[in-house]
Amino acid sequence: MSALHSVVEAAAEALSQAQDEAADELAEISTPEFELPEPEIADEAPEALFDSNDEWIAATRKLIEYRRLGGDDEEPTA
Repeated sequence: MSALHSVVEAAAEALSQAQDEAADELAEISTPEFELPEPEIADEAPEALFDSNDEWIAATRKLIEYRRLGGDDEEPTA
């Protein structure tokens, strides 16, 4: 049993040494500096579909018109 233990112990030591060497090599790597690109917004945002400041009837008509433009031929139901 001790022969097997010494083989495993030697393998564990070799692994530990390899990990230490890899960590040392990786620590020497430096990443290049880079600049994050800024977003380029070409269009303005569309008008909001719903505004809580709108009167109920105006908001309802706006929603009905929006649905009509989407291809619904019949009157939307509540």
